[in-house]
Amino acid sequence: MPSNLNEIKKDLEGVMKEITKAKTDYNKLEGQEMELVRQLEDETGVGTIEEAEKKVAELAKLIERKQSEIDSDYKELKDYYDW
Repeated sequence: MPSNLNEIKKDLEGVMKEITKAKTDYNKLEGQEMELVRQLEDETGVGTIEEAEKKVAELAKLIERKQSEIDSDYKELKDYYDW
């Protein structure tokens, strides 16, 4: 019987070590996530996925407008200089 109890104790100690390591790893990852979100907010002005998606949509519209302006200006130049 003592052999069984020692094995159980040893197994439980192993599990506790794994749990402690998992908690430590989780806390490290959580800290890294917080730092990345702060960095993202500093660099882009957005701090959430929703804000980032909105910003991407705005930038996509801006790109579309600029591309339209470039196409229009190119056509105008092409017509003007008869290319």
